[in-house]
Amino acid sequence: METEQVQKARGQDRPAKLNGSGQGPREAVVSSGISLRLWRLYAQAWLVCLLFPIVFLVQTRLAPMPLLAAVAGLAVFVGTYTWFMWPHPLDGGARARSGLPTAPIALAGLVALVLSLSLAYGSAFLWLFVGVSAVAGVALSARGAFVAVGPGHPAYHRWD
Repeated sequence: METEQVQKARGQDRPAKLNGSGQGPREAVVSSGISLRLWRLYAQAWLVCLLFPIVFLVQTRLAPMPLLAAVAGLAVFVGTYTWFMWPHPLDGGARARSGLPTAPIALAGLVALVLSLSLAYGSAFLWLFVGVSAVAGVALSARGAFVAVGPGHPAYHRWD
């Protein structure tokens, strides 16, 4: 952790913003043991779920316009997913994005996109909900993400 003298020597007049553990964002990322590069690799690796919709699109003969719509939907999904998942969750960039009032709206839009793709093209597109769950974990508070994707969700209790 940097001292105030080191920060002043670097031209920073005020100390780094602290998170709940008393560490600055960079120190929190370092102490987590998951570097930014490793986080990005891990987050982007989950895009392997795109394999199922892509295989479906390759195996199915679609007219040009429906095919273009499906590919455009996948591109929007990948762009939105990457925008949310690119910064390290303990870094200030991720907290700034999740703190935006538009984050829940973007998440709802992502859910609507995946649902519409699934309804239009089939169940292979339901695999995209893996990415939606990851975005919910980053875009929402811990409690909100648990309610959205965890066992607290009403869908888990429909057999009660």
